[in-house]
Amino acid sequence: MYQWKNNAKVILPLALSVSISNALYSGGAIAKNYELNYIGDNPESSGISIKDTIAGDNNYDFTVKVDNPVRGEGNGLEVKIGNITSDQGGEYHIGNYNVNIGGTTQQDHRSGLAFFGLSAEGNDTKVTVDNFSLKNNFLIGSKYTHNNTALYAGDGADVSVNGNVYIRSEVEHTKQGEDATLANNGIYARGAGSTITANGGDIYINTYASNFKELLENNSGYPKGSSKSDAVSAKDGGVVNINQAGGNKVNLLGNLDFGDKLYSNTSQMNITLNGADSYWHGHEANYFDEKIGKWSGDLNLTLVNNAHWIPDGKDAEISAITLKDGGTVNLHGFNLHTNQSINETVKIHDLKGNNGIFLIDVNTNKTDEQRRNGSDFIEVVKSSTGGTHAIEALNINKLTDLKEDIWVADAASNVAFEAYDKVDITNEYVYDYKPLLRSDIREGDPQSQYGTNWYITGVSTKASAGSNTVIANAGLNYAMATARLEIDSLNKRLGELRKDQQQNGLWIRYKGGEIESDTGSYFKNLYSFWQLGYDNKEEGEESVWTRGIAAHYMRGNADFTYGTGDNKSYGGSLYVAWNRPEKLDYLDLVLKYSRHESDFNYRNTYGNSGFADSSTWSISASAEYGREFSLGNSTFIEPQGQLVYTYLDEASYTTSSGLKVRQNDIDSVIGRVGLRGGYRFESRPDSDIYVKLDLLHEFAGDRDVIVWGKDASLKVSEGGSDSWINYGIGTNIHLTQNNNSRLYVDLERSAGGDIDMNWQVNAGFRMEW
Repeated sequence: MYQWKNNAKVILPLALSVSISNALYSGGAIAKNYELNYIGDNPESSGISIKDTIAGDNNYDFTVKVDNPVRGEGNGLEVKIGNITSDQGGEYHIGNYNVNIGGTTQQDHRSGLAFFGLSAEGNDTKVTVDNFSLKNNFLIGSKYTHNNTALYAGDGADVSVNGNVYIRSEVEHTKQGEDATLANNGIYARGAGSTITANGGDIYINTYASNFKELLENNSGYPKGSSKSDAVSAKDGGVVNINQAGGNKVNLLGNLDFGDKLYSNTSQMNITLNGADSYWHGHEANYFDEKIGKWSGDLNLTLVNNAHWIPDGKDAEISAITLKDGGTVNLHGFNLHTNQSINETVKIHDLKGNNGIFLIDVNTNKTDEQRRNGSDFIEVVKSSTGGTHAIEALNINKLTDLKEDIWVADAASNVAFEAYDKVDITNEYVYDYKPLLRSDIREGDPQSQYGTNWYITGVSTKASAGSNTVIANAGLNYAMATARLEIDSLNKRLGELRKDQQQNGLWIRYKGGEIESDTGSYFKNLYSFWQLGYDNKEEGEESVWTRGIAAHYMRGNADFTYGTGDNKSYGGSLYVAWNRPEKLDYLDLVLKYSRHESDFNYRNTYGNSGFADSSTWSISASAEYGREFSLGNSTFIEPQGQLVYTYLDEASYTTSSGLKVRQNDIDSVIGRVGLRGGYRFESRPDSDIYVKLDLLHEFAGDRDVIVWGKDASLKVSEGGSDSWINYGIGTNIHLTQNNNSRLYVDLERSAGGDIDMNWQVNAGFRMEW
């Protein structure tokens, strides 16, 4: 515990001018841990006495607490926790530098209280720090001015941080301190040659003072209860470099401050924000001298790959900014720096780069004579590079019934805007929206100040990732449940029954393939189907009846435009087959029940995902007739006809992102006429090889899918009428001399339909006794 003398003016608790210079010049170790407490209850104390704790790793960890230091009227208290003065230059290599500031003041001293986390001054001073951290939770209970600066370089000093920077200065005032004013600085370089560089690690600077009113105008004057919170300051020739190579995350919550006048030396900031997790919340404070056309500071700020700038205040202005590959000016976002979302316009004096994004709020209020209606507005005075950028209207779903053009931008002639698809970030919307833009001149348009006016004239829509996927999944359910897949011909199920059939039959078969459709929403499904059955024959005088039962299981893996899915079905069937061995004709009747289950996921272009699962059931009835005719020389043809009715029950479900879906029930009637032509082997007359061609037509199959989202509802109705052909090759092989085991295989594909079978293999084995 240390007491302050009443007339003390500048306090240097760490006395880096002594401890660092002596230690490093002599090659020794330097101080590591400090816990410093300052209490003003004994103003007659003679001064400060600090005994350094010596350690060997060059790391500093300070806990600083200041409680009500007593100061005389007009005497401020300046606490420089780490300080190197201009008369003690040299190179200083510091490890991890951590400062935690706490305490309170209720004393009235006009010059206030100032904290400096690390201060370096002088042309010959060069400081490198491995990692820098400062946390300031000081509480102000008096009315005067207070100042906090985390990292300062002045009078030509050069400071570099090789690793991470973390600065959080969340100073608050009490009820008694509500008239206080605050200057809250993160990184501050002042004077020609003064440079601070932080290129080696992640940067987080938040100078938002929790309950102070944010000062958004300029540097001159502080209204009562206000704070000017500057994340980065560079004045009178100072230079600040942050993440110039773009390899680290940067979060800046505070202003970029060049001052409110033209200094003798031009300052500079070189800052790169790269990636969606990098952002700047704040505004630029800069002065432009119109007489000589010069700014007090040169801002080289680059936003790349969806890094965001979210401006403060209603009307934002910036001297220059570079947007590349999705770098974003966000006029919609909630500002974490000011806890407000009020921005309406942005004025950019020099817009550089290409493929940036402007996120704006638009509305349908009636426009004035300037075609303005309170929607956000973009001004681009000039562009030294030219370029094309996108306008994304975040609430554009409200503009589907827009009746007036809305003026949203006035830009230099070498700057163009294009519409940006409004992708549903949360997957809660039915549609993705795209604004319709124009830049031509029409009657009633206002005069452009900078080159070209841009207007939103309407909006186009398309199904969102979630909607697209649920619609595609419904189409897949239809294809998997109907005769397109689930019902087959007699020969594909049981093989050739008309040759020496025995009393009992046990059979198993596998069917696998791939179906695909790009009609409506795209899907492709790779499936495997297994079926096991038993039957018994009853012989009449001229015919044979075969009655049986079968169980089946199918599993598939689906690809959609925006996702993937799994599907399965299982159930059973009853069948009756009639044939006349002498006339080689047959009739096949099948009644089948299936339970269908599917689950799927989807992902929008922002990478946000959703998922859902659904279930339903179907029942099918099939009748098939065919007759074989011999052509001589062991060849034959067999005309066939088949009619299949399927009822697919409705399915209702809700996706994980909140889309409500109803897939209405479907009636399907598919007819098939076909022809098999083949050859029977002379050595095995009960075995054959054949080719086949079928023409199929869906007579019904109309289907409706309804999707409800946060923005609207979407009903998609698809007509079922469709025709296509199947073609393939197959064989029936009797494996034993007594014909009690058989193998049957066929390969086929389809063409010409809305849903294509890219390929399918069917293989079965039947054993009789």
